[in-house]
Amino acid sequence: ESSRSSPCFQFKSIRPSGKWVVRVKELAKNFNEKRLFQSLNFEIKRGEKVAIMGENGIGKSTLIKILLNILPSDQGSVEWGYETHVSYFSQDHHDLLNKHASVLAWLDHYAASSNEQFIRKILAQVLFNKEDVHKDVLALSGGEAARLLLAKMVIESANVLILDEPTNHLDIEATAALAMALHHYPGTLIVVSHDR
Repeated sequence: ESSRSSPCFQFKSIRPSGKWVVRVKELAKNFNEKRLFQSLNFEIKRGEKVAIMGENGIGKSTLIKILLNILPSDQGSVEWGYETHVSYFSQDHHDLLNKHASVLAWLDHYAASSNEQFIRKILAQVLFNKEDVHKDVLALSGGEAARLLLAKMVIESANVLILDEPTNHLDIEATAALAMALHHYPGTLIVVSHDR
């Protein structure tokens, strides 16, 4: 048996979304002269778990960013359904962890009306104990940063989770814990991953 600790991720959703979550019609995107995709059509319904897989450079992260309105498409439309609340895990941790702050203060910013005891409990579940909560987010390792971003998703209680390469910096124990948590998650899931 391993002596290493496993984090505990418990994703919940405050309320369910409508029956359909997102509709994509005739979506197209090019980068320079390279066509990533064209005439892309799909619909994701409440409770579905969707994996986007493929080689590097084919536009998986770009598609996610278009869905989230971070990047524009060249054509087509993305329509989100009724009562969809999205929580996003970016492949690039620096998208959110980009200013000096303690782990505790950073997560408190996303915790709305939660008290410090609750935030410390969530941080302990993802293996930030005692003095770890005072670390500067800019000094975190890749695995620590990933666990902190996942803690933010736990607190947000969204009914749609979008994760872009969430296991890149996680160890075996954390990856197994994440897989189990996503399996039990009642909401809608969109995951980009090389880790089957």
